[in-house]
Amino acid sequence: MPVNYNTNLFTVKSQVEDEAAEVGRVSWRVYLHYLSKLGWPVALLVATAHVVSQFLLNGSSLWLAKWADAHHHHANGTG
Repeated sequence: MPVNYNTNLFTVKSQVEDEAAEVGRVSWRVYLHYLSKLGWPVALLVATAHVVSQFLLNGSSLWLAKWADAHHHHANGTG
Protein backbone atom coordinates (compact mmCIF):
# COMPACT_ATOMS: atom_id res chain seq x y z
CA MET A 1 0.00 0.00 0.00
CA PRO A 2 1.54 3.37 -0.95
CA VAL A 3 2.26 5.89 1.80
CA ASN A 4 1.09 9.47 1.40
CA TYR A 5 3.78 11.80 2.78
CA ASN A 6 1.76 14.93 1.95
CA THR A 7 -0.36 14.73 5.10
CA ASN A 8 -1.84 18.02 6.21
CA LEU A 9 -1.21 18.42 9.96
CA PHE A 10 -4.29 20.61 10.38
CA THR A 11 -6.49 17.87 8.95
CA VAL A 12 -4.99 15.31 11.33
CA LYS A 13 -5.38 17.66 14.30
CA SER A 14 -9.04 18.30 13.53
CA GLN A 15 -9.74 14.57 13.86
CA VAL A 16 -8.61 14.54 17.51
CA GLU A 17 -11.45 14.88 20.00
CA ASP A 18 -11.25 16.34 23.49
CA GLU A 19 -11.30 13.81 26.31
CA ALA A 20 -12.91 14.20 29.69
CA ALA A 21 -10.65 13.68 32.69
CA GLU A 22 -11.67 13.17 36.27
CA VAL A 23 -9.87 14.94 39.06
CA GLY A 24 -9.13 13.39 42.44
CA ARG A 25 -8.39 9.91 43.59
CA VAL A 26 -8.95 6.64 41.75
CA SER A 27 -12.20 4.87 42.60
CA TRP A 28 -12.10 1.40 44.15
CA ARG A 29 -14.27 0.24 41.24
CA VAL A 30 -11.33 0.91 38.90
CA TYR A 31 -9.01 -1.26 41.01
CA LEU A 32 -11.62 -4.01 41.22
CA HIS A 33 -12.10 -3.87 37.46
CA TYR A 34 -8.38 -4.34 36.80
CA LEU A 35 -8.16 -7.13 39.37
CA SER A 36 -11.12 -8.94 37.83
CA LYS A 37 -9.55 -8.71 34.36
CA LEU A 38 -6.26 -10.01 35.74
CA GLY A 39 -8.01 -12.96 37.34
CA TRP A 40 -8.64 -13.39 41.04
CA PRO A 41 -6.11 -16.25 41.56
CA VAL A 42 -3.32 -14.21 39.97
CA ALA A 43 -4.37 -11.05 41.82
CA LEU A 44 -4.38 -12.95 45.12
CA LEU A 45 -0.94 -14.41 44.36
CA VAL A 46 0.47 -10.95 43.56
CA ALA A 47 -1.05 -9.44 46.71
CA THR A 48 0.29 -12.30 48.86
CA ALA A 49 3.74 -12.00 47.32
CA HIS A 50 3.72 -8.25 48.01
CA VAL A 51 2.74 -8.74 51.67
CA VAL A 52 5.39 -11.43 52.17
CA SER A 53 8.10 -9.32 50.51
CA GLN A 54 7.24 -6.33 52.72
CA PHE A 55 7.28 -8.54 55.81
CA LEU A 56 10.72 -9.89 54.88
CA LEU A 57 12.06 -6.43 54.06
CA ASN A 58 10.86 -4.94 57.34
CA GLY A 59 11.92 -8.01 59.30
CA SER A 60 15.44 -7.90 57.91
CA SER A 61 15.70 -4.18 58.69
CA LEU A 62 14.56 -4.76 62.28
CA TRP A 63 16.96 -7.68 62.69
CA LEU A 64 19.87 -5.62 61.33
CA ALA A 65 19.03 -2.71 63.65
CA LYS A 66 18.89 -5.03 66.67
CA TRP A 67 22.13 -6.76 65.64
CA ALA A 68 23.92 -3.43 65.10
CA ASP A 69 22.68 -2.12 68.46
CA ALA A 70 23.85 -5.29 70.25
CA HIS A 71 27.24 -5.09 68.51
CA HIS A 72 27.55 -1.41 69.43
CA HIS A 73 26.83 -2.10 73.13
CA HIS A 74 29.23 -5.06 73.17
CA ALA A 75 32.03 -3.02 71.54
CA ASN A 76 31.58 -0.22 74.12
CA GLY A 77 31.48 -2.64 77.01
CA THR A 78 27.94 -1.59 77.94
CA GLY A 79 26.20 -4.82 77.05
